[in-house]
Amino acid sequence: MPGYIAYIDLDGVVCNNDARFERATGPDGKVNWSEALNGEHVHLDTLIEGAPAAIGILEQQGYTIAFFSSRPEHMRDATITWLTEHGVSIIGRHLVLKPPAAQFVKTIVWKAATLDTLTMFLNAHSVIYVDDEDGNTSEVVKHLDRYNVRCYASLEEAIKA
Repeated sequence: MPGYIAYIDLDGVVCNNDARFERATGPDGKVNWSEALNGEHVHLDTLIEGAPAAIGILEQQGYTIAFFSSRPEHMRDATITWLTEHGVSIIGRHLVLKPPAAQFVKTIVWKAATLDTLTMFLNAHSVIYVDDEDGNTSEVVKHLDRYNVRCYASLEEAIKA
């Protein structure tokens, strides 16, 4: 169905990045962001059970799938490799990552603004947004209310709705 799009966050929705962030967290509890966002460590992420099947169900319902993550663009190749190795194809789907120009823009602001632009460009009239971060979700709702946006904290919730 034209105009149906599902934006799906990666970290916390498709994959669990706890091990990668544990590796990047020092004894003082501070995250070394260069390590946390190092593509060489993406292999530490684990697949959230049921994610590939849920994504397939959304597609069967007519949604175009767009993975939408604040991971920096330099993690694209590692992310694609990880997704493919875990049975999540990106063929026929989109992968939107945070560009270098937005590096210092708060994720909550970048996600809402980018989703608004993409949704308008794609002429979508029905939007599903799946993100485990409440702050991102509330900002998206505020800016995309004209698109009949429905937000969920997990893929499981999205397919049950």
